[in-house]
Amino acid sequence: MNYLIAAGFSLVLLICASCKKANASDPPTNANAANAIKVIPKSVLTNAAYIQTAEAGEVLKQLHSQGLLPGVAKDEHGRLSSDTIPMTMTNGATVIKYPETQTFHFVKTGGNTIINYTMVRVSKDSAWQLQRAWQTDPQSHATKELPVK
Repeated sequence: MNYLIAAGFSLVLLICASCKKANASDPPTNANAANAIKVIPKSVLTNAAYIQTAEAGEVLKQLHSQGLLPGVAKDEHGRLSSDTIPMTMTNGATVIKYPETQTFHFVKTGGNTIINYTMVRVSKDSAWQLQRAWQTDPQSHATKELPVK
């Protein structure tokens, strides 16, 4: 029997170019964004959906640190969250169907424009790649497509 699970997960990654060490009890901020992925409890990271989201988010973080993330300069900061992840459970095992897509939403610190990124992974052994980038206003109306290289 198959069960569709909407893993309602809002992975919050804060992106920054230079970060300082923060108190472990503090929530992720621009000051401790480099370690934001480590703030997520290990029990959560054993779930396949969360692992996939963390991997895709890590690729976005790398693009940002290289200055290759459309719409966000290398030295800009903000909050990155993700959509829910559709998954299928079969006989107690999580089944991820490929190609897999994951959409993230970035809001710059002090801004209200949302920059959206759709990542795609065509197979279990392939790397995550940025497929689409676009801006929306706070009401989710698309305002601008951004070039993806």
